[in-house]
Order: sequence, then structure tokens, then C-alpha cells
Amino acid sequence: MKANFNHTIVTSILFLACLLFTDEAHSQSVESKATSEQRAKKMTDKMKETLSLADAQYQPIYEINLKYAKINEQLKSSDDSKMTKFRNFKATQEAKAKEMKTVLTSDQYKEYEKLADEMKDKLKEGYKNRKK
Repeated sequence: MKANFNHTIVTSILFLACLLFTDEAHSQSVESKATSEQRAKKMTDKMKETLSLADAQYQPIYEINLKYAKINEQLKSSDDSKMTKFRNFKATQEAKAKEMKTVLTSDQYKEYEKLADEMKDKLKEGYKNRKK
């Protein structure tokens, strides 16, 4: 039973990490009402700075971010259970990562993964420090 509970906690943390990384849900409330296009642009701009994207990489990365921002928006507003949303979200994150890998250099992709891991760690820490 404890292992199942721990699995649920880890699953929830990963869901939140993915949510924050793609949609930056931790942004101010005004930004949380941003359109998919605005979120995709903001994420792409952040990636351009952090990953030193070449000009030729910007538009394909933007298109990938836009595609998944729209998918994530639909997922968040669905009536599915939290676990079903998580599973669907995880599948879309894996698909997004595969698409990113085709556009990013190997060094950029490693940094992309590192950023995702850092976000997961922040969420885990926040989960541990949350009010019960």
C-alpha cells in the first residue's frame, strides 16, 4: 500500500513538473490566462536564451511548443480523472521530447533535459514543504 502511495506522489510531482515546464503555470495570474500562442512564444524565447538557439531553430521550436501548448490546454480542461490526465500528459511530453530532439543539437537537448530535471526537483521540494 505504501509503495502505491509513493507511486501516486511521484506521479503527481512529475505531472506538475511537466505542467510547469511547458505552460509555466507558476507565472502570475495574468499570465496564466495567456493564449497558447503567448505561452509558446514565451517558452520559445526562454529556450532561445537558455539553449542558445540558432535563428533557424526558433520557428520549428515555436511550432512544437505551440502544438503542445494547445494539447496541454485541452488536457487541463478535460473532464478526465487526474490520473488519466497525467498519463495523457506524460505521453504528450514524451512525444514533445522526441520532436525537440530532432531540432536541437545533442548539447542543447542535454541542457533541455537538465532544465526539465531542475523543474522537477523544485516541484519535489515544494511538495515536501507544502502546508498539510
